[in-house]
Amino acid sequence: TFYLSRRINVLHYTVGKLLAIGLLVSLTTTLPALVLFLEQGMLGDTAKYFGENYNIAIGILGYGLLISVTLGLLLFALVSWMPRPVPLVMSWACLFFFLPVLSEILSKVFDDRQWRLLNLWRDIYAVGSRCFGEAAVRSRDVAQLSEAVVVIVVVCIVSFIAIMIRIRQQRHQS
Repeated sequence: TFYLSRRINVLHYTVGKLLAIGLLVSLTTTLPALVLFLEQGMLGDTAKYFGENYNIAIGILGYGLLISVTLGLLLFALVSWMPRPVPLVMSWACLFFFLPVLSEILSKVFDDRQWRLLNLWRDIYAVGSRCFGEAAVRSRDVAQLSEAVVVIVVVCIVSFIAIMIRIRQQRHQS
């Protein structure tokens, strides 16, 4: 049995859910990457490897944080508005399967790379690659990186606003 000594409010519930989603994403992405990094460091000259490649660990943590925050906010916003599993799975599939396909089609049809910004996985990859120190070589790549950052920030803000609206609705209903 699980017993709470005091009643929790909607804010505690929301923060707990966001932390649980972030923990789950981190356990499936960040933790295995850190274990592999540590394992690689133990195979050879440990002090030299960790001294030269500490930025990889920082990149893993930064990329893990980026994924946890972005996908956590997006998933919680979708779950709060679509509590039934079928619409949730359909919308998640549309976001991560249909939109990437649509973005590739539109970018080829209109010969405009801006349509690729619809692909959230690509945007996260572009920003995440900077966490590992991949330098953008051309000015066009820097512009696309800044646009990917804008897309991710907008997705996070819209998700946060959707969560806040849903929390207010739940407070007024209870």
